[in-house]
Amino acid sequence: MPQLHHNDQGPGVAPPEAEVKELVARIAELGSGTKPRAYRITPGTEWLMRRAMGNAGLRTQMFRFVDVLPAMSDDDDLYRHLEEYFGGEVLSRLSRPPARPPASGRSAG
Repeated sequence: MPQLHHNDQGPGVAPPEAEVKELVARIAELGSGTKPRAYRITPGTEWLMRRAMGNAGLRTQMFRFVDVLPAMSDDDDLYRHLEEYFGGEVLSRLSRPPARPPASGRSAG
């Protein structure tokens, strides 16, 4: 693992670029064999993200939820936290199947 050097220049001063690149390469190497758990955005997630952009309270709850997510033990725990942090409306919206695309508008016959 790359050795990080103590930053004698004080807070707010970036470490040398070579050191950062070495650390990033090592992190990428360590994560290369893992399967991502969340790799696509569902319509429910997209809806939630749009709402959060205009609502500071919802954004705060999202950050709090993300903070506790690694400690959740199973699906039941996840759903309890979703309901606690976001309420029933968000939970029902996220668990709803995606909407079908609208019909073409042409009638048959």
